[in-house]
Amino acid sequence: MAIYQDKIVDIPPKTILHKRKNIRYVYIYTKFYRNKDGNARNRSLCIGKQISDTKMNPNDNYYCHFSIEKETDDIEIVRIGYSMVVEKCFKETGLDKILSNSFGIGATVLG
Repeated sequence: MAIYQDKIVDIPPKTILHKRKNIRYVYIYTKFYRNKDGNARNRSLCIGKQISDTKMNPNDNYYCHFSIEKETDDIEIVRIGYSMVVEKCFKETGLDKILSNSFGIGATVLG
């Protein structure tokens, strides 16, 4: 589970802390139940790592549990189809001319 060390969020209310090797992890209870002996039990989910009394670095569970969209950096994302990449490789390597000579015009058109 990846912890986003570049993201800092407030620790949500009703969380618990577990310390492992001098690192405090933030957990939230997801289910309460009683076992066959009648003892109270619970299930918890790690949602991040504590960095101060009120702040933490979240992980994927934090975003899933609280239905929060992950913030992306201000970058432009370009989507290129596989066929466009393959055609570019064909042209750069000269394979498009070889295929056209062997199989005729339009042999390199992917569709």
